[in-house]
Amino acid sequence: MERINVLFLIWALEPGGAEKIVAYLANNINRKLFRPVVACLYQRGSLELDKEIPVYCLNKNLGLDWKIIFKLLKLIKKEKIQLINSHLWTANTWGQLAGWLANIPVVITEHSKEVWKKERHFKIERLLTRLASQVIVVSSELKDFYLEKIPHLKGKILVTVSY
Repeated sequence: MERINVLFLIWALEPGGAEKIVAYLANNINRKLFRPVVACLYQRGSLELDKEIPVYCLNKNLGLDWKIIFKLLKLIKKEKIQLINSHLWTANTWGQLAGWLANIPVVITEHSKEVWKKERHFKIERLLTRLASQVIVVSSELKDFYLEKIPHLKGKILVTVSY
């Protein structure tokens, strides 16, 4: 059985909650079934990953940087990615677009309400989450929050517990 190539996509591997979960998932995923690849949109960061896990730093410019789509598509092709698991708003946004363009499933992960978001961010999410195969949230409270903001997630949203 051939392993599934999974791209874990995040802003950076700095010591934060979501970042630690990405490192944990990449390090502990069943290697008989999956081959993890990690991409940081901005910079590498200091969290440790197993040596055999490829890590890419895509050097995204701050703000709207459309070049990141081409970088993601190139990485998807190079690593033969079959599934994207993105974490946090920026990675979720670009990951969903890249997955749609590459015709591969995307599982986005929401870790918090991200109180900095404005209504325009939720408009973007309402549009792009239609492209996601699954939306994972880390609590029932977060599920309720996102279902209120993005009602079409019903049936697509899953609560999971973090480690």
